[in-house]
Amino acid sequence: AFAAFSFFFELIPFAIALLLGIMLSLFVESILMIIPLVLIRKFGGGYHLDSAWKCVTVSTAFLTVVMLVLRETLETGATAYLTWVATIAVVCISCCSPVDSEARRLSEAEKKLFGKIAIGLAIICFALYVICLSCDRYHLAAPIGIGVVAAALLQLPCVIGKIVCSIRKK
Repeated sequence: AFAAFSFFFELIPFAIALLLGIMLSLFVESILMIIPLVLIRKFGGGYHLDSAWKCVTVSTAFLTVVMLVLRETLETGATAYLTWVATIAVVCISCCSPVDSEARRLSEAEKKLFGKIAIGLAIICFALYVICLSCDRYHLAAPIGIGVVAAALLQLPCVIGKIVCSIRKK
């Protein structure tokens, strides 16, 4: 039962992204955005909520904002801006991964392995982003770049929380 629930719960972000993609006429783009986001998040970690319903609600709101930003980015062609933000996101993922939260603690072995995988995935996704840009496939590049940025954004609450805690200890 737990395995079935876990599998089902892993599919929720894909379902939400696909529904939003259909509603915003960004079906292919929603797939290209959600894959890097889910993969990097799985290994890079980030903020987790304490209840499944809160998670679905907040995830839906977050993905809605991400998809709206994606649509705006595609409409405006903000290549330079997205490239800078995606570069910063890859650096942040590389420096901070994996991020564990109160809801999902990692062992030392998991931290080492997951960190390497998250960094590798972020670099691969960024390379795909750059390749798509260099081939003038901005409609393919933008969702990949935004997926990387979204993964980094989900790490921010935990990273900021750790910084605040360390400042308070001093």
